[in-house]
Amino acid sequence: MRKQIWTGALVLVLLLQAGTLNVRAEETEPSTLPILTYQGNGEEPVSSIQEAGDEYECVTLSAETAVPASYVSPYITSVKNQNPYGTCWAFAFIGVSEASIYKQGLGTADTDLSEWQLAYFMSHTVTDPMGGTAGDSFTAEAGGTSYLKSGGNQELATRRVANWQGLTEEARAPYTTVLKNPNATLPDTVAYGQDAYHLENSYWVSMKDRTIVKQLIQEYGACGSSYYSANEYYSTGMQNSLETSEPVAVYCPHKNDTNHAIMIIGWDDTYSRENFGEHKPDADGAWYCKNSWGSNWSKDGYFWISYEDIPLLNSNAYFYEYGSTDNYDHNYQYDGGVVNYEYRSSWGYRYQANRYVTTSSQSLKAVGFYTADALYQCMILIYKNCTADNPSSGTLMLTQKADQTYAGFHTVVLDKPIILGKGESFSVVIKQLTSSKEAGRIPVDVSTSGSWYENVSTSEDGQSFIGIDGAKWTDISSADGGNENCRIKAYTDDVVIKVSKIALNKTGATLMKNETLDLKATVTPSNAANKAVTWKSSNTKVATVNSRGKVTAKSPGTATITCTAKDGSGKKATCKITVRKYTEIEEYVSRLYTRALGREAEPAGMKYWVQEIRSKRRTPVQVAECFFFVPEFTDKKLNNTEFVKTLYRAFMGREYDKPGLDYWVARLDRGESRKTIVKTFAGCEEFQKIIRGFGL
Repeated sequence: MRKQIWTGALVLVLLLQAGTLNVRAEETEPSTLPILTYQGNGEEPVSSIQEAGDEYECVTLSAETAVPASYVSPYITSVKNQNPYGTCWAFAFIGVSEASIYKQGLGTADTDLSEWQLAYFMSHTVTDPMGGTAGDSFTAEAGGTSYLKSGGNQELATRRVANWQGLTEEARAPYTTVLKNPNATLPDTVAYGQDAYHLENSYWVSMKDRTIVKQLIQEYGACGSSYYSANEYYSTGMQNSLETSEPVAVYCPHKNDTNHAIMIIGWDDTYSRENFGEHKPDADGAWYCKNSWGSNWSKDGYFWISYEDIPLLNSNAYFYEYGSTDNYDHNYQYDGGVVNYEYRSSWGYRYQANRYVTTSSQSLKAVGFYTADALYQCMILIYKNCTADNPSSGTLMLTQKADQTYAGFHTVVLDKPIILGKGESFSVVIKQLTSSKEAGRIPVDVSTSGSWYENVSTSEDGQSFIGIDGAKWTDISSADGGNENCRIKAYTDDVVIKVSKIALNKTGATLMKNETLDLKATVTPSNAANKAVTWKSSNTKVATVNSRGKVTAKSPGTATITCTAKDGSGKKATCKITVRKYTEIEEYVSRLYTRALGREAEPAGMKYWVQEIRSKRRTPVQVAECFFFVPEFTDKKLNNTEFVKTLYRAFMGREYDKPGLDYWVARLDRGESRKTIVKTFAGCEEFQKIIRGFGL
């Protein structure tokens, strides 16, 4: 027996008593229908909201949420078949999740998620990417029974999926694989990182709260629950009711433990009590349910169960709400086990806390926690830089009301994000405000075992705390042998440091045609997450710019080069480029490039020849002559005919005439040098007129 670690009336309550969780099997169960191994005993029925009017302000339903007399959810995916394994709990959880995802607009009627992935990693625990659940595990193979036959329930599944260990698509872990080979395994990589959705909320409602259950089915698409299945309670007198013309009806008037999980997808208040078998309820009305025994069972895989079914009434309805997998970057958590303990106390306010240390600069965006009671009133407190032995010793960063209508798992988005530096400690404190007989129920992960399972919880000092007044704390990860953790999660996003400024090495430049300029961008701050930039010209006819900031002048005019940060910050810098017209000397040199070399002038060459003329080191005629003896021209190896044709274009500004061409080619053919011919052309009156036209 565990020692009390608080002075007073604190009692640590184990919700999964080993003596009440034996695998239950029906002796008359048809071998084709694996209905057993739903471990419903482990789910403590939550309090009825509608019966709590003397203690709480009851939940009231407005006209908008009033429920009709009959309803069938249109957000249902196809009927599946769990055969031959006892995985009804996984099929119910996945089916309800698919319906919710469909209803939320995150999926469609074709959404198909993996029951095997859920069942497999329920019993094959993998440490989460943050490392907080290291050493924790849950195994449903005690006594040598396969995890496929050991069973489970909706609350265990909730705790596993809330760890972000699933859900994943059926194609990644198809049930057909384990049908062929019950010893098939899945790689650890399928546990995390391949999930299609993140569980954000799970609502646990007493089946006695019929109106609320109906309301939530309309809101979330379906719910999961469980009942006791045995031949005598079926309208057909047997569970194996294959291919019936109408859906079979189930009613159990006895207080049996549930042994099979199903989906409730609708209801009919007028469904006649006469439709039931040997045992008939007192009144009309039934839930419409989707089973996991294939579409050839009952009527297309669906059946009715009476509102008055005792095992069902003593069960809970489970609803799920999901978000996309990119809703948060990180999930800080310590509760890798799925079996639940609760600390209880009859004293006033109750506190629980988890302390974490960041792995990088992050922003705390939301908090996740469990509640064991409906109409739960609480406050979230966030502290920074708290010591390892006192989660409330740091700087209080946020206080936020976080009341919850239903028991279950809850994600609360913080009113403002809390920026945390790398290696900075922070704590999430849940302060309970509810005052009732059940006040102070704090769910924790703990090492324990039963007839069909073993749950291992490991922890380190300074992780999880419970307290009476929020000032004095007990470290449950170290107290009395410890190894316990509070079920509090912290959701963070990486802090993306955006660009605050871009500066260019030039804000303006004047270029001549074909001249280039290398622009360099300096991004501030230097530790910006994404320092990449884009370049763009406002007028590519005037100037272009490549992806590295190299500007090329194209034609006279102006263009603005804009450098923009790619991180979405909107920061940018500009440089005004003016491409000037050629001077007369530059126009003359440009003409020589075009007529002699057949291309545009490169900036360096242009500057060289212009300077030769301006400095009078060479005359315009001499510069023209030089073009015909530079390597670029001589390497063309033109024959005499083509050589003379080029001289006509360059020096006379026209095409050749036949007599003239023949004359000059003949002189070259007789051995006269090309230099002599060039000088003759350069000295002709036609070329002199061209030179004068450039003002030279």
